Amino acid sequence: GINNARGGIEGRTRNNLLSLESHLLSYAGDAAQAIFNKTQDISWAKKWYDATKLSADMTKESEPLHSAHAYGFAGNAASILSKITRRREWTESAIECYNIFLNYFKANPNPKMDRVVERIGHSVEFLSGFLLPQ
Repeated sequence: GINNARGGIEGRTRNNLLSLESHLLSYAGDAAQAIFNKTQDISWAKKWYDATKLSADMTKESEPLHSAHAYGFAGNAASILSKITRRREWTESAIECYNIFLNYFKANPNPKMDRVVERIGHSVEFLSGFLLPQ
């Protein structure tokens, strides 16, 4: 958190700095989501997606739980962008992010996440219906 950031980078491991950076990106994604929700400005939805997806990608190996959550949030952003733009790329991105989230929680079940896993599973089914073969 912020106390770690105030301590400087001396003595920090690469994974510790990567973790800090990825969490700060998550916070930036949260802020972009809040601005998008307030303004409905699509550029903020893209920033929400970019920040959370990068956070997820950065920690896929070092912090798989954080990564899975971030992929879920990136999937939410991509799903909204898919609905607004009707662009296949956003639908595919939403499904990809959601599947990474689902794969993590299938391998690492957590009863507290069951409803979220179920909701995201339904979202994947719904979004997949829009992807006709090209």
